[in-house]
Amino acid sequence: MRFRRECSILIVAAGLALPAPSSAQTERPHAVATTPHFAFFSDLAANLNDALIATGRARRVKRQELFQTGPEKACFDNLTAAERAGWSRAVDYYTEVVVPFGINAREQILFRIELMAGSDWAKGEDRTFMAIARSMRGAAMPAYERCRWAAQDAGNRRWIEHVVALLNVHERILGERLAQVYGVSWSGAPYRVDVVESVGGNAQVFVPAGPHILVSSSTPDNHDRAALEAVFHEGSHPLSAKMEEAVKRASNSSSDGVPGDLSHAVIFYLTGETVRRVFEQAGEPYTPWLYALKLWPDNVRDALPKSLSPYLNGQGTLVDAIDNLVQALSPARQ
Repeated sequence: MRFRRECSILIVAAGLALPAPSSAQTERPHAVATTPHFAFFSDLAANLNDALIATGRARRVKRQELFQTGPEKACFDNLTAAERAGWSRAVDYYTEVVVPFGINAREQILFRIELMAGSDWAKGEDRTFMAIARSMRGAAMPAYERCRWAAQDAGNRRWIEHVVALLNVHERILGERLAQVYGVSWSGAPYRVDVVESVGGNAQVFVPAGPHILVSSSTPDNHDRAALEAVFHEGSHPLSAKMEEAVKRASNSSSDGVPGDLSHAVIFYLTGETVRRVFEQAGEPYTPWLYALKLWPDNVRDALPKSLSPYLNGQGTLVDAIDNLVQALSPARQ
């Protein structure tokens, strides 16, 4: 998970007439595992979409693509000409139409809305775009399903098994503490988590369908104890509206020097530190991502604990802590 390049950002999809989740979606019959806060999926369509995006990115910069090496290449080479062409044309489409836009852009969000709420709501250009993209995934499906899906699904399920084992021990206390930290309940839980290969982590909220999380089973930064921070970091985004508003107000009243992504840095600190403390209470060492990955400049990493740890210790309010953080980062105080 290289957050400098691809951050996890909360999006509320406004202006879309989305239906509420159906009873079938609410029951989540295809989840690999469900806990009080998360429903984990290893979904073929989600992983195919992720693979096409990753392969399109590789094609744009002329890097090695999926099916160009190893046993997957041997499998791909034995496919029919129609199956190989279907995959290649789908990658062409994703390379040109989907990949140039970021993970929070409509071109990538629409697939996730379709996962959460179907496509009956879509009209006009959205409906046309979704139908074309769906047909491209259909063309790519035989190659992916025959030559990649079994191995990816197995890797996803191993990751899910590992994180669920951590959740069995720590989920209750973390869920309670983070609700207190952000001052918001876990509305709509369990949140849907689609486990894929290439996306480090991303959370978005679709109204009224609910939160949707993507998380990678392959990136090393999501392994071992960090898997617990991965799911709770993404799960904290739907809880962060009050905190983000406090950051916005404090930043608007301050001068220059406050980074535009300060809200995300606050989530990294508050959730990462809460995870660290829970591990510490269990006698297990843990270094949160904020420090393990050396995210944000030194002055931001230094200011976060000085300003926010008193709040985590029960002193003052979150708004007070945010005000102190913004003041610490303002040029006049440096």
